[in-house]
Amino acid sequence: MPLDSPFYVARPSDERLRSPQPTVTLRGERQTGKSSLLVRLREQVRKDGWRSCYLNFQNLDKVSFESPDALFLELARMTVDELEVDADPDAAWLPRRGAKRNWTRFMEREVLARPVDAHASPLRRGRPRLRERRLPL
Repeated sequence: MPLDSPFYVARPSDERLRSPQPTVTLRGERQTGKSSLLVRLREQVRKDGWRSCYLNFQNLDKVSFESPDALFLELARMTVDELEVDADPDAAWLPRRGAKRNWTRFMEREVLARPVDAHASPLRRGRPRLRERRLPL
């Protein structure tokens, strides 16, 4: 749906997402405006001078889900591609560190040199428990 569409229905959750928060999870039935809300949020953070990254888990192949290391490494590759960061996750990844430590180290040292707003699509294969705040749509 275009950003200026007269058919978009603004919700109270739209405004709440504009304030800094830890992790936010949007849940709702199909065709209820989750993606439209993310598009608007992404546009707003870009206007505010932040970089924005959309990680679409639905585009990951089966190999990416074979291990935590494979998943986090692929997410790091997607992130540098999306943000056009000149960094090589494969070169920075060391198996002895473990997936989460590699991911954190790579993101802190190679990607987060300035503010980034990262969004992720729904993961339908299950996901690890994260600290989150749910916003009803």
